[in-house]
Amino acid sequence: MMNVKFLYNHHGISNSIGERLKYLISKTKNEVIIMSPYISNNPLIDMIYDLNGIKLRVLTRFSLEDFLNDSSDINIIDGLVKNPNSEIRYYSNLHAKIYIIDRQKAIVTSANFTQNGMYNNLEYGVLIENNLDNMLEDINNLWNKAGVINDKKIALIQNKLDVFKKNKNQIDGIRNQVIKVDKKVVKQKKSHQYKEKNRTMSGKNYGQKEDKNHLNKINDKIVYNISEYKALNLITQLSQEKSDSFSLI
Repeated sequence: MMNVKFLYNHHGISNSIGERLKYLISKTKNEVIIMSPYISNNPLIDMIYDLNGIKLRVLTRFSLEDFLNDSSDINIIDGLVKNPNSEIRYYSNLHAKIYIIDRQKAIVTSANFTQNGMYNNLEYGVLIENNLDNMLEDINNLWNKAGVINDKKIALIQNKLDVFKKNKNQIDGIRNQVIKVDKKVVKQKKSHQYKEKNRTMSGKNYGQKEDKNHLNKINDKIVYNISEYKALNLITQLSQEKSDSFSLI
């Protein structure tokens, strides 16, 4: 028989979802699984870093947009990647939040692995004890499809963030578009759609012969299906052109 307990975060409640998860992690003997779209600094991070001899598996998103709007913290992700007992993977359209301890207890909740999610926001969840077989099977299937986050991918995102920070005044328009408009995923995990708004960009007509190699000969009403990393390069190029003629769709 499945044992289920209701969990919630309300202002003034001391026994928050974060505190319940903290207690469960403190009792871990073998493995912690964290599935959360957003991950940032919170009181449980140091505890996770110090899980000596405990296997840690983390499934999250890995999107420039999330780091730009501070939904996730690239430095926290980097710390998890460098943890010798950790394996970190990403799935771009992940929305589920699940925390599993020793494959025996699971918190299924609305709360991300962030300060607000664990402690500040009004969040609900359930603690499930035993009978996790179906859940674990599905999570393992998703895990096997997910991309691996490693030092190389961390460095790529960090470099892109540095470019954005250095050119902030030039790219605020594009940054606002990224924040306001959800990317439509074309290929699972990796690609997004981008579409040209106008033929001209920074006063140039990209149909002209001299510009035929610039940004792959952009023309009216062309939709490109490109990898996420090429998309990041495209955004950087656009920022340097000080153009607002492109939008994410």
